[in-house]
Formats: sequence, structure tokens, C-alpha cells
Amino acid sequence: MQNTVWGYTGYDSGHQNLRRALADLRKSIGAGFDNLIHTTNSDIELDLAQVTYVGDPAAGAFLEDINVTERDFVEWVGAIRASIEYRYSSIRLTYEAWMLHQ
Repeated sequence: MQNTVWGYTGYDSGHQNLRRALADLRKSIGAGFDNLIHTTNSDIELDLAQVTYVGDPAAGAFLEDINVTERDFVEWVGAIRASIEYRYSSIRLTYEAWMLHQ
């Protein structure tokens, strides 16, 4: 993750940025952090059972407002956006929203 988001600028720099980002999230989220995000020395896991989606996922592209320019991150986001599952879910959600308004 640290290479994907912060690039290959050096292990120490990327590692420190990742630690700082996690500390900032912990501070912002507060007591619920440990229920939402599980971390070890090698992994970061988001508990999707604790996530509530707001808005219409079909209203914009996956991670549309995230401005990370590292090549690995851009390629990863592009792969998600190009995947059949992502395109299908966007079409399905748009259709379901359209049907609700008929």
C-alpha cells in the first residue's frame, strides 16, 4: 500500500507517511477506529461490514476525487474502473434508481 500511494521514494519516507495517515485516521474516527480498520505490521484491513455507503455509487467514478498520481495507484484504480464487476454494478445501480422513479 505504501508504494502504491506514496511511490518508491524510499521505504522510510513511505512508511512514515503511511503511519502518519493511519494516526490521522485514528484521531478522526476516534474509538471506532479499531472496529473499522485492523492493522498489523504488514497488513491493513477495512471491515466492510462497518461501512455505510452514502449517495449513488453510479454517480461518479471509483475514487474520483482522490488525486494520487503514483503510477501503481493510477493503474490499480484504472483496473477497478475497467473491471466487469464495477461496470456491471454501476449499470445495475443506475437502472435500479431509474426504476424507482418510474
